Amino acid sequence: MKILHYLSVYVVLMTLAAGNVMAEEIRVVVASNFTDAIREIAGRFEMKTQHKVSVISGSTGKHYAQISNGAPFDVFFAADVKRPELLEQQGLALPGSRFTYAVGKIVLWSPDQDYIDTSANVLKQGKFNHLSIANPKLAPYGRAAQQVLKKLGLWNKLQGRMVRGENIGQAFQFVKSGNARLGFVAFS
Repeated sequence: MKILHYLSVYVVLMTLAAGNVMAEEIRVVVASNFTDAIREIAGRFEMKTQHKVSVISGSTGKHYAQISNGAPFDVFFAADVKRPELLEQQGLALPGSRFTYAVGKIVLWSPDQDYIDTSANVLKQGKFNHLSIANPKLAPYGRAAQQVLKKLGLWNKLQGRMVRGENIGQAFQFVKSGNARLGFVAFS
């Protein structure tokens, strides 16, 4: 399945290169959860084609706002379908160019095994300092975390303990660095 995603992305880059033979650089913005994969693909693409690929990582919401305000990006790999769809409707993306390149999964993660359970008891008990999530206003993974917490009836209760990253990558870093005991992160 991962190979299929890489192949789809590679085909997109090849199509861009063919259409922009004179392009010095292909500018790719990517949701932070897919950054490592796209950098690997971009490196292989550069070696094979001699085209330079600039990869800019961040939250889907931030990239959407930049494109809406005229940022000169060539490819947008979002973490949701909503933002690319809006760009197409606004005439800021090529009609029919959207496709699903991957399906993300969100998980509650901690490097401490005592904070890992499948029934959300660790969240309900609240025996932790901070819970990391991506900003729900900017990042689809943040919205997904918000939905989970609301469904569990914990969204309001845990507000004072939440640390919000601009994107899912930053939310992961908060947990990895110990600034949050656990957090909602991308499974990838």
